[in-house]
Amino acid sequence: MKSNLDISVIILAAGLSRRAGQDKQFFRIGRRYLVDITLKKFLDIPFVSRIVLVLSKENIKKYSGIFKNKKIMIVEGGKTRMESLLNGSKHIRDGSDLIMIHDGARPFVSSTLIRRIALATIKYEVVIPVMPLKDTVKELSRDGRVLKTVNRASHFVVQTPQSYSRKFFDMLVENLDDIDATDDSQIIENLGFDVHTVDGEDSNIKITTPLDLKIAKVIYEETERK
Repeated sequence: MKSNLDISVIILAAGLSRRAGQDKQFFRIGRRYLVDITLKKFLDIPFVSRIVLVLSKENIKKYSGIFKNKKIMIVEGGKTRMESLLNGSKHIRDGSDLIMIHDGARPFVSSTLIRRIALATIKYEVVIPVMPLKDTVKELSRDGRVLKTVNRASHFVVQTPQSYSRKFFDMLVENLDDIDATDDSQIIENLGFDVHTVDGEDSNIKITTPLDLKIAKVIYEETERK
């Protein structure tokens, strides 16, 4: 990896956490907030020059004072993921070679995965981490009938960070209004360009439900606590 590589990271953490039953971004694991664990992973990467942390208006009022690192810029999010991404995109560094987009609620991404994604992005320009499905998947009708069993071997679960060269990131931002996407890379995919993949990690889970918060405590005790 070239020594002068410059990476900006947008961490999306402005969601309402309805399924978690509480504010998951500021859920405490040990003595740390979940979002703080996420931030630390990217702050430890020397090539990361700026982290744009996208928070809700309420959480900016409550917590913005706790983020002291000069690399962190706090931005108010929107009503949707795409609105939050658009707000965050306005604050990345002009000189960044790569831009990564990461879920604030994925605190256990490893530095190894971040580096692998960065290396792959230098070569392929658009890279996402994926994991194979573990369970059998059925396609259902609207009334709950099974239509068919999906070929599990050719379907994968997508994780973050998703990573883009500057050219493709600009393209993504320019087309944010054109589609109601649940996944950032879907925009590039729908424009007809290749999206490349690397292997994700089992521990890189997204905290969504109360059960996930319990699982997060176990992962933290085994991998994070010093």
